[in-house]
Amino acid sequence: MHCENEKDTITIKLNKHLDISSIQDLYHILKEAFELNHSVILQANEVSRIDTAGLQLLLSFYLTSQEKNITIQWQNPSPILINISNTLNIDNLLKLPLEGKTHDN
Repeated sequence: MHCENEKDTITIKLNKHLDISSIQDLYHILKEAFELNHSVILQANEVSRIDTAGLQLLLSFYLTSQEKNITIQWQNPSPILINISNTLNIDNLLKLPLEGKTHDN
């Protein structure tokens, strides 16, 4: 997981594996983004495995960001992330772009 903080935007590069064993670090980074009240770019091009715990964390973060008027932008979400979100019917809630195009909330 890699996080960069530039002015009013935090860029978070997601790990290849977003599962129950690895999401604690992501949770802390997302929590920090809320505290700073900055826009967030989620780079998700390398995600190759995600479980329901990883999806729940992303969904919770995304929905809470909308309540706090924090802009979330997806950058190149992987086909795996898009397909699994679509299968679970949460791609619209996450506002995932089609095939890696950038999409703001």
